[in-house]
Amino acid sequence: MDLDDLEKKASGGHAKVLLLSHMRGKVCDMDRVSEICERHRLMLVEDCAHAAGVTWRGRQLGYHAKP
Repeated sequence: MDLDDLEKKASGGHAKVLLLSHMRGKVCDMDRVSEICERHRLMLVEDCAHAAGVTWRGRQLGYHAKP
């Protein structure tokens, strides 16, 4: 995922949710994704169906979204 592009698009203010699908166990920089979502008030929903057991910095995928 191009996180610079995500930042630019998120700044438009029209989106409310980011549905992030971790395909084939590939993980993007979840720290930055979380920061972008928080900054632009996007709800982060992680689809981990293709990344069972995968972690980012010791934290399992699916637990990066804030309640």
